[in-house]
Amino acid sequence: MALVPIGDIGRLKDWAPDQDALDDGLLDRMLVAATTYIEKRTGRVIVSDGADITEIHDGDGGTIGGRESRKLFLKMAPVVAITSITENGVVLTSTAGYNTTQDVTINLTDGELFRRTRPSIPSGLLVSPPTSLTGWAPGNQNISIDYQPGYTLIPDDAPEDLKQACYEIAWWIYKHGERLGVASKSKQSGSRSYENEMRLAIPFASLVVDSYRTWRPV
Repeated sequence: MALVPIGDIGRLKDWAPDQDALDDGLLDRMLVAATTYIEKRTGRVIVSDGADITEIHDGDGGTIGGRESRKLFLKMAPVVAITSITENGVVLTSTAGYNTTQDVTINLTDGELFRRTRPSIPSGLLVSPPTSLTGWAPGNQNISIDYQPGYTLIPDDAPEDLKQACYEIAWWIYKHGERLGVASKSKQSGSRSYENEMRLAIPFASLVVDSYRTWRPV
């Protein structure tokens, strides 16, 4: 599935001097190819296919780099829905947005999971203010999340800059189809990188795609 509607090729044809010579079916396939390139380059699922993926994380015991933190970052964002979250084999409750009762608060846009803390006053002691349990339980590979990444309403939900990048990349692929799947070619004068050539030819698209590359704090 393409990031922009299949059949929406008018914008591509506007760039061509001889519109009648263009193959509509081929342009449609180039939109799909451009979407695939964007997903591989960014390390994200851009167009949701409705399928869940599973990620396994280490519990940090409520700290990251020695600082208190109750956030867990999924590898892909945005998120359509969270199917399940387990911690040390225990299923946690979760919801999107602010809450005071669920175990985990979800930021679907950025793929962040915030582990709520719960007041814990030792038996027979008065503590002011009350102490709190830490966030994610410490452990190796002890947190499992099943979730559905990507944008589900295409093209409405997708960012405008990504959609424009998809059009530009599709046009480049159409114009240089003989190079598709070839990273570089060696000549007597040296090696030529087709990906670098594309990035120089359509700088806006390259900058946009790079801005969506997956980054998560360690």
